[in-house]
Parts: sequence; C-alpha cells; structure tokens
Amino acid sequence: MSTPGPREGGPRRRRTFTPTEKLGHLFAYEAACATGEGAAYLREHGIYSAQISEWRKLRDAGMPQDKKPGAKIVHPSAEQADIARLTRELELTRSHSRPKVSNDSPYSEA
Repeated sequence: MSTPGPREGGPRRRRTFTPTEKLGHLFAYEAACATGEGAAYLREHGIYSAQISEWRKLRDAGMPQDKKPGAKIVHPSAEQADIARLTRELELTRSHSRPKVSNDSPYSEA
C-alpha cells in the first residue's frame, strides 16, 4: 500500500496577498515585534521575514491599495528607501523617548 506523495494532484498555486492583506500583516507583525512576539507571528501565519522586508519597502514607497496580486509595481529608489528608513528610525526613537521633567533625577526628593 503506497501513501500519496507531497505533490499528489500536481503542484499547488503560490499564495498571493492583496495590498490590504500585506499592510494588515505588516502592522500586526510590527505590533507583535513591540511585545517580542514577531517571530511567533510569522510562524503562525506562514510568512517569511523576507516578505515583511519587501512589504515594508513597498509601503514606504506608497504601495497602491488597488494593485492586483501578481501585478508589477515600481520599487523605491535608493533615496526613497533611505528616507523611509530614517523616518522609521525617527518614529521609533520618538516612541521610546519620554519627556524630561524637572524631577527626573532618581536622587531627587519625593
């Protein structure tokens, strides 16, 4: 008795994501990363980190929302990619910094 092989019935079609799904996964992944659960999110949804990187580039270049899966889109130029990276770093720095207050010293009296 033989068991069916992994390609029983022929090769499967590759999964495609709509721009809305890509952005949804991207935002959910970034939220999961904030809590240290980014890798678990990727495993749970069967997404590779390279896809996330590509989707970030597309988002930063202004990914069109009405693009059909599989249609060609223009990738960001080196300058656009640098601007997007620096903008993300600035937003990250702002989110991790807290405002200074007059009694910010741990040695100040309460």
